[in-house]
Amino acid sequence: MQHGCMERLNRKRGPEVWQFRWSVTGPEGKRHYHKRIVGTVERYPDESAARGSVVTSPRIVEKMSLASS
Repeated sequence: MQHGCMERLNRKRGPEVWQFRWSVTGPEGKRHYHKRIVGTVERYPDESAARGSVVTSPRIVEKMSLASS
């Protein structure tokens, strides 16, 4: 499992959002790609704040852990 990356995305409507992307290598050696919207740029003004919310989000951390097993 890797640490993932944070991207700032523009949207057609509404404020920009932070998206967390990561990949996990499955038991057969194939990579599985995942992504989750973390929140708006208004809520998390910089990347470190957005990344901090991922670390404390049980839903994302659980999905990363289950996928790497």
